[in-house]
Amino acid sequence: MGELYTVTVVKEEVVHKGKYNIFLFYEALHRWFVENKFLDDSGSDNYLETYYYEDRGSAKEIYFRWRTKKGSDSKYFNYALNLDAHIVGLREVETVIDGKKMTLDSGEITLNIESKMTMDLGDLPSNPLVGFFYKKFLDRWLKPKFEFYKDELKDKTLGLIGFIKSYFQMPGAKMEPSFTPSRGVGD
Repeated sequence: MGELYTVTVVKEEVVHKGKYNIFLFYEALHRWFVENKFLDDSGSDNYLETYYYEDRGSAKEIYFRWRTKKGSDSKYFNYALNLDAHIVGLREVETVIDGKKMTLDSGEITLNIESKMTMDLGDLPSNPLVGFFYKKFLDRWLKPKFEFYKDELKDKTLGLIGFIKSYFQMPGAKMEPSFTPSRGVGD
């Protein structure tokens, strides 16, 4: 293993206080991670959750932590998407929705989302052919690739944040990717 560089791309906190179904939210969140191919170290979705704690007092308190990874199209760049959840005051409440009495969960959920990108150059710097042109290689080839993959991870992370906000029907739920098309001829 050669030089490793890790950069935090997005670090965001989403807080929601209200009524929701924690089980359905957990399943929807899991489905988002699997559909976007953010998986555990073994490449499966069996162990996304690396920590779980539940205090069953009069109002439940739950902590859970997910650590996921995803490869990119390049062998030099990898993504990590981490989620820390803290639920306070979770209790069941009855509510009426569309004239039907339903039982939902009520409480405050705080989700800390952090995405990181790791660049692993392997033995590239020690390669004699590349070593001579290493500075030019970094500036001309690697820097644009680095920015491309960083933007890709940023868009995925903002997509997750948008998904969570839309699930809870929070303001700012529609997060668009940071892509701006180039202007055509005559624009």
